[in-house]
Amino acid sequence: QLHSFQRPANRRNESLRDANHDLKQPITKLRFYTDRARTFATDGTQTKFLHLVEAGLEELSSMMHSIINQAKISTQLVAPSIQDIRASDLTNCFQESFFEMAEERGSFFGQKEDDCTIRSNEILLKRIISNLLNNAILHTPLGTLVYLSFRSNARECCIRVWDRGPGIVN
Repeated sequence: QLHSFQRPANRRNESLRDANHDLKQPITKLRFYTDRARTFATDGTQTKFLHLVEAGLEELSSMMHSIINQAKISTQLVAPSIQDIRASDLTNCFQESFFEMAEERGSFFGQKEDDCTIRSNEILLKRIISNLLNNAILHTPLGTLVYLSFRSNARECCIRVWDRGPGIVN
């Protein structure tokens, strides 16, 4: 009986591994092209744009690894790695990713962090917060503030993503 449950999980993991390998090749090519384009970038705007493309490629690569790891965790092939994550490291990561996105939509992205440490799986935590921020920025009216905060007390760190939008309309 156990084998009948393991076969589909094993097939799914093999498919994800194959997809991971297949997707790494175009990402590697894109990294090569951006490195090459950097030699032709003549002004700050072009350099800034290349930096955004590189950050997007890094985010895509990280997301692929996250999906593979999540599949392994869900089939109990591997346990999630739990570690201490500084809130300031997360805000730096999200500032780079979401400031430009909010600005492009005519919105504002703000953040504040207390000096706190979160004990979690970094990849999964980033994925959750990124999803919340992405939805907040995409589904709020133009000119709206989207805010990320990390507040701590003696026992815990509270992570908040808030905005003044209507929420996701069904």
